Amino acid sequence: MVIIRNAGINWKEGESMGLFFNKKKPEEPAKPTIAYTMEKPSVHGYAPQDVPYIEKYAMAAMIHSYSNGSKLRTSISDFPKYMGFRYGITDPVSLQNELIEDGYLEKAPQEVALQSLPIADIRTIVKAFDLQSTRKKSDMIESIQKNINPDDLTLDDVYIPSIMGELYVEKYSYVFRLERYSISPKEYDDFADENEHLILPNDIIFRLLEQRYNNASISESYGLMRNALLNSSYLLCDEGRYRDGMVYLLGVLRYDLASMARSGILYGDEDFEIAPGIIDLLIKYRDYYDDAVLSKAFTRYIITDSVDTPASLNDLMYDIFSGLLSKE
Repeated sequence: MVIIRNAGINWKEGESMGLFFNKKKPEEPAKPTIAYTMEKPSVHGYAPQDVPYIEKYAMAAMIHSYSNGSKLRTSISDFPKYMGFRYGITDPVSLQNELIEDGYLEKAPQEVALQSLPIADIRTIVKAFDLQSTRKKSDMIESIQKNINPDDLTLDDVYIPSIMGELYVEKYSYVFRLERYSISPKEYDDFADENEHLILPNDIIFRLLEQRYNNASISESYGLMRNALLNSSYLLCDEGRYRDGMVYLLGVLRYDLASMARSGILYGDEDFEIAPGIIDLLIKYRDYYDDAVLSKAFTRYIITDSVDTPASLNDLMYDIFSGLLSKE
C-alpha cells in the first residue's frame, strides 16, 4: 500500500530427453499433487515431492528472488513456483522471515520501493503532487525524489538482499546455472562430494556430464550420449570456448544421424529431419567450424552405426549453413 500525505489521497496498488527430431509431441506427464502446487511438471522429469531440500541452495534462491526488490510475501502463492519445484522449499514464508531476522534481507531505500511499483501507480503519485507525467518511469521516479518530501509519501516496505545476502548468493551462484545443463542441485552435490579434487563449479559440471556420456556409451544409448554432449557444448560456449563447443555440437549431430540410420533414415529421405535447435546452434557458431574441428569430431567419437564420413558431414554442414535444412 502507498499512502500519500498532504495530497488528500489514500491509495492501494494491485531416461532421455529423446531425439530432438521426433515429430510427435511428447505426452505431458501427470501433474503431481503436493503441498507446494506447481503449474507444470519439471522438464527434466523431477517430481516436486522428490526434490530434496538443500538449505544452502534454498537460502540462495530465496535471497536471489529479492534482487530487484520485493514486498514481503505472505502466502505460498506469492512466491515463484520454482522455489518448491527446483529447491524443495515447502514453507517459503518461514524461510523468508528467517532470512530477514538473520540479516540476509533488509528494507530497501525509497527509490527501490518506487521502482517496484507499476508505472500506473507512479503516475498516480505524480498526479497527486501536480508533477509532470512522462512516458518513462525512471524520469517520473527522479521527479518524485526531487520534489516530494519523503515524509509525505509512505510506501509499503520493500526488501532487498543485504551485503551479507549478496555475498551468500555470489558464493552459490552456480546453482542457478545447473538447470541449463540438466543437472539437479543434489546431483551436483553428490558428484562434487565424490570428486573432492574438483574445486571449480564448471569443472564439476563438465566432469559430471562426461561421466554421463561414458555411462551411456556402455550401452550405446545414443540419445543419452548426445544429450550429454549437447549440455557440454552449452557449458563450453558459455565459457567462450566456441571451437571446442562446435566439436561437441558436431558430435551431437553425428549421433543424431546414427540414430536415424538405425531406423533406416538417411539424408535426402522424406523423414530425415535435424532438430531445429541444433541447426540454429550450428549456424550461430559457424565461424568456428573448419577442417580441424571436423576432424576432431571423427577422431573423438567412434560411432558403431555411423554412416557419415568427413566429406559427407562437411557437405551436410554447408547445406545447413546455406539454410537448406532450416524450417520456414
